[in-house]
Amino acid sequence: MISLYLLPDRTRLVKATPASNGRLKIIAIDELSSYWDSLTSTSSGVDSATGISTAALSLSGVFREAKKAVRISGEEFFVVLPDSVFTFLDCVREPQIEEGVELYVSAMVDKPADTLAIAVPFRTRPGAELYQTIFALSKDIIQSIVDAAGEEGVTLSSIEPASIGFLRASGAYDREFFFLEAFQDSAAVVAYSPVGGMFRMDAPLLAEERLLDMPEISGDIDVREVFAELDMAADRSFPSANDDVNMVIITGQRRKFKKFKNMEARLADLTFAEDILSEAPDFESPQDWMAAVGTLLQEVSEESSLYFKKPTYLSVESGNLLPTGMQTNAKLFRITQKVRKISRVALLAGIVGLFALLLPAFYFLSVEIPSALQARYDETQKELPVMEAELAIIGRSKKEHCYPVVGFQSLLTARPDTLGFSSVKIGESVGQKDVWMEADLVSKDPLVFQDYITTMSMDKNFKSAAIIKIGTDPSGFKTATVRVRKGDSVDEK
Repeated sequence: MISLYLLPDRTRLVKATPASNGRLKIIAIDELSSYWDSLTSTSSGVDSATGISTAALSLSGVFREAKKAVRISGEEFFVVLPDSVFTFLDCVREPQIEEGVELYVSAMVDKPADTLAIAVPFRTRPGAELYQTIFALSKDIIQSIVDAAGEEGVTLSSIEPASIGFLRASGAYDREFFFLEAFQDSAAVVAYSPVGGMFRMDAPLLAEERLLDMPEISGDIDVREVFAELDMAADRSFPSANDDVNMVIITGQRRKFKKFKNMEARLADLTFAEDILSEAPDFESPQDWMAAVGTLLQEVSEESSLYFKKPTYLSVESGNLLPTGMQTNAKLFRITQKVRKISRVALLAGIVGLFALLLPAFYFLSVEIPSALQARYDETQKELPVMEAELAIIGRSKKEHCYPVVGFQSLLTARPDTLGFSSVKIGESVGQKDVWMEADLVSKDPLVFQDYITTMSMDKNFKSAAIIKIGTDPSGFKTATVRVRKGDSVDEK
C-alpha cells in the first residue's frame, strides 16, 4: 500500500504493508515534488494523444515519481488531499437535509449535485438529534486523479481528506480539536467534536506568508481573533462545545507558530494510537505523516485500538470519495493480490513436498513385492468401496443428529393460530447442507410469515430462520417455504 499526501509545496509518500500481528508496518517514507498546480488546475485542455486532460497528464507525474522512489509491485495507491481543497465541509443536523444530502450540499455551494462527490464519514447522536459530517469534492478533481493513475497503470483505492486520516491515526475520537492547515498563502481550520463531527473555517490570517514574518504582538492579536471566531463557530455548530479547545497543526511550521503566546497556550501534539504500528518509524516529526499513514488504516476492524476511545454514540466510516464501483474493484484487486501471494507460497511448499514424496518412491519402485501380499492387496481394493460407504454412513449418523422431536416442538411453539404447515422436512431429507429443517407454510395473511420468523429468531434452538419462497396456492391461500439452521443450544450429546 502506498499513500500520497498532495500538498502545495511537496508530496509526502508512505509505503506500508499489513504486519502479521494485525498492525501496519511502515516500509518507506519519502518526499516528492509538488503537483499542486496540476491538482487544482481549472484548465479544460485535452491532450490529443491520450484523450485525457492536460492537468491529469501532468498529475500522472506523481505516480511516475513514486514508482522511482520506492519499489512498486502490485501496489494500491491511497491519495490524501488537504481539507481546504474540498468544496464543502460541515456538520449538519438531520432536519436540515430532509430532501437528501446531495440536494442540500448543492444548494449550499450553488453547484449542480451531479458535479460533486460526497462522503459522510461521521454520524453522531449524543442526544435526540443526529449530526452528520459531510465532505463534498468536485468530480473534476477526482476525475483528474483517476485519469492520472490510469495513465501510469496503477490501482487507485482511495481519495480521502487529510483530517479524517489524521484523526484515524491518532485514535483520539473522544476529544475536541482544532486542526490547522497552514500553507504559504492560505490557511484553514477544521474543528472536530465527538458530539457534532467536523466543520471547516477559512483562516487567511494564519497563512504562513502573512503571519510568520509579523511582529509577535501584531501576530498574537491575529491569532487571538481567529480563536475567538472558532470558539463562536463551534458554539453555533456543535450541540455543546468546550472553551479553549486545543489546536493541532496538521501542516505548517509548528516551531514558528509557537512564538505567538495565544497559539502556544493552545497548541497540542497528537501521536499515533497505541499498537497500530509494528515498530516505531523514524519520523522526525510524526504529525507531518499521520494523515498519510492514517488513510492506510481504513480497513482496520473496529476491534482495533484505533477505536478504543470512540464514544458509542459516534459512528465512524471511511471518507473515501472514489465512486463505489472503483472502491469495489480496488477491494477485488486486493483479494487477488493476496490469493497470488498465497498461491506462490503454496506452490513452493508443493514443490518441496513433491520432492519429499518422490525420493522414497524411487526406492520402493526398486523393491519386488511378494505374490501373496500382492493378492491380498488386490482383494482388499475390491472391498474398499463397500467399507468406505459403510464408514461414511456411520460418520454421518454420528455427526448429524436430527433431533426431530425437539425441532418439531420448536416449530409448533412459535406457530401462531393463523398459520399452518403443509409439509415439514428434517435432517437429510431437506437436501441442503447445514439446513436443519424446511417447512412449507400456509396462511391467509402473508404478514403472518414474517411474524413467525421473528418469533423463531428468539428461540435458542434455532440459529437462523429465513423465508426462501412466497407464493399463492390455487385456493387463494398464501404459501411460504422457510429454512431453519440448528442453534447451539440443541443438545448434541
